[in-house]
Amino acid sequence: MPTTPDMSHHRDQSAQPGHLVSVVIPCYNEQQRLNTEAIATFLSERPLVHVVFVDDASTDHTFATVTEFARRFPDQVDLVRLDSNVGKAEAVRVGIQRSLIARPEFVAYWDADLSCPLSEIDRLIVSARQRPNALFFSVSRASKTRAETGRPIARFILSRIFNRTLRIFGVPLSDTQCGAKLLRPGGWLDRAVSNPFETRWLLDLELLKRLSRYSSRDHNSNGPAVVEIQTRSWRHTPGSHVTCLQVFIDVGRYVRANKGDHHPQRVGADNGHTPQPRHTLNTFGSSHH
Repeated sequence: MPTTPDMSHHRDQSAQPGHLVSVVIPCYNEQQRLNTEAIATFLSERPLVHVVFVDDASTDHTFATVTEFARRFPDQVDLVRLDSNVGKAEAVRVGIQRSLIARPEFVAYWDADLSCPLSEIDRLIVSARQRPNALFFSVSRASKTRAETGRPIARFILSRIFNRTLRIFGVPLSDTQCGAKLLRPGGWLDRAVSNPFETRWLLDLELLKRLSRYSSRDHNSNGPAVVEIQTRSWRHTPGSHVTCLQVFIDVGRYVRANKGDHHPQRVGADNGHTPQPRHTLNTFGSSHH
């Protein structure tokens, strides 16, 4: 059962509304993989971006690393430290709850290794503004070859099998393992993160199930709820803490627990043609730009 976050490390962001996007980055023993300089560059160029690091009871120096990093960006970085390891899905759920306090226009969650660069958030926001009725935006690696992504062959093949299996069960994504997602807040998201998730790793499936259940007031049924765009850049980063076996065990639990549930409608993938914002700083910069 997930534990209560250690609130002594939180700063109150509720007094600082107006973030364009709040990005949740779950961390478990990421001291060696966390690219703080890339995150620092991203934040420096985008003053309306807010990052929430969720330390999932790391046993290395991850929390010390993100604590030091937060001192460089006191108005843009918030920290949550869980007192026991609960898995990625629950860590992100807690981070989304924290993000919503600041009432951002969008909430994202991103893998700490930045295999998908943070700059892809630009394209997700462009897509979200082009499709105001959609609620869930995802980056996909489905169009990339193994050589382009650098993934080990076993992981590449198992990922393809995994995603094809989920499509059989109606999951409206071609790539559920790419840790780069953008959400449009609303009543659906408040309710979706109000209770613990059932699995440790299947965050996307958990959110999609709850989106289908709770989104009727936030989503125009004449349009898609889910939009997927093809990534322009993704590189495998070694050192993942989750194994394929753990994920497939979670899938079995999820399928057994959710037989008969429906997933939301998905629009066709953009195949990488979502236009780039003309000026990144106009997308993310201060409101007087």
